Amino acid sequence: MHVSNEGAGSAQGGAHIGNEMSGTVEGPSVQAGTVHGGIHFAGAASRETQVPWQLPPAMPLTDRIAELTVLEQARARAGQRDGPTLIVLSGLGGVGKTVLALSWLHSFRALCSDGQLHTDLGAQGLEGPVAPGEALSRFLRALGVPP
Repeated sequence: MHVSNEGAGSAQGGAHIGNEMSGTVEGPSVQAGTVHGGIHFAGAASRETQVPWQLPPAMPLTDRIAELTVLEQARARAGQRDGPTLIVLSGLGGVGKTVLALSWLHSFRALCSDGQLHTDLGAQGLEGPVAPGEALSRFLRALGVPP
């Protein structure tokens, strides 16, 4: 907020009071010159959040037993470590990475009591890739975090 005495006919005896915001603002925003007392933000009344199951349906998988075994062995080793583990599937487009990953992820759904999150990053989509903030926002909404 800013106050200036420039400009004739301004409010409050010649002083001009302005309130400007620039840039991108996502979520709640408060602009105040002086605040007395506490400020409290409250979302909508809490409601029970459903467990997110966002994986697309599994598709038929043919002759990928060896690859599924490697993925499962990697998951088992990761379970013995302390900390997160990243497993990456790479290869040319159209060779079946997504089908393999979905089949594997669906196979241990019962072990994921908190759900499974998924987003298509849209790299091959007509509108181009999904912005990281948009992907994160989708995950947070699925987990019950209000906008």
